[in-house]
Amino acid sequence: NANGEHGLHGIAVDPDFNANHYVYAYYTYILKSKNIKAFRVVRFTEASNVGTNPTLIFNHIYTSSNTNHVGGIIRFRPSEPKKLYIQIGELAYEQTNPTNNYANKLTNPYGKILRINTDGTIPTDNPFYDDGKPLTGNDDRIWSYGHRNSFGMCFNPVTDSMYSSENGLNAWDEFNIIHKGGNYGWATCEGDYMNSSTSTPCNNPSFVKPIATWGTVNGSLPSVTGCLYYSGTVMPEFNNHILVADNDFGIIYDLTMGNAPAYDMVTNKKSFADVVTGTGGTAGTGLTALRQGADGCIYAMKGGDTTTG
Repeated sequence: NANGEHGLHGIAVDPDFNANHYVYAYYTYILKSKNIKAFRVVRFTEASNVGTNPTLIFNHIYTSSNTNHVGGIIRFRPSEPKKLYIQIGELAYEQTNPTNNYANKLTNPYGKILRINTDGTIPTDNPFYDDGKPLTGNDDRIWSYGHRNSFGMCFNPVTDSMYSSENGLNAWDEFNIIHKGGNYGWATCEGDYMNSSTSTPCNNPSFVKPIATWGTVNGSLPSVTGCLYYSGTVMPEFNNHILVADNDFGIIYDLTMGNAPAYDMVTNKKSFADVVTGTGGTAGTGLTALRQGADGCIYAMKGGDTTTG
């Protein structure tokens, strides 16, 4: 289903690909005849560049009529080759009914980062695991919550720290370091402030504050997307830096990381490159993903929310 922001959102290659040839895809599914919609992760076995033996390892059925805020990226953590992390947006529930506060509840996967085993089972060491049944009690797959809509996930290959970008509503985009069980404040807070505020601080001590934020430019947020923690030798000036892309302006931002060895603090943020138009781009025509190749170079995917892709 590719209506609105639906479609194929995430691809991940198994860390043991040379042995098992597994490739994973996160996408939105619809069966119109039965009015069934679902978030899915399917695992393919690559054979001569063809995906074979599709195996469904994640399938969450939902009923919202909203077509936006579905996330998401899927990634493997360097230290956990058998665990898959999945970003799920909050389905814009908070815009249609802010009092629902779905992203802040542990009984659903919306506005969350989830963690599952590569066979689809649920790790018992997840922070909110209770009965192993996502639809009763806690959603046992939750790793962190209180997110709005996330399109970027990356890891420090040395410290194993996890980072995620997050799209705000009207005032602030965020970049977060992700902690096990952390609550990141949506829909109460956006950036360092109360929802959609540019002046009222968010001082709730139970919320994890972002390590970097972006405000509006000419009335628009950048809609940050892909990120990478650079660790190559081609551009050593970026070692211990995180690069973050955006969808609306087509800019790559350079975040200098501090507080070694945790690297949980941004000491400087600047625009590194405008790779789309040279003039800042127009909304929805920017970048959707960043990856570091085996050659140490940086790859950026262009083509955001446009009719031509």
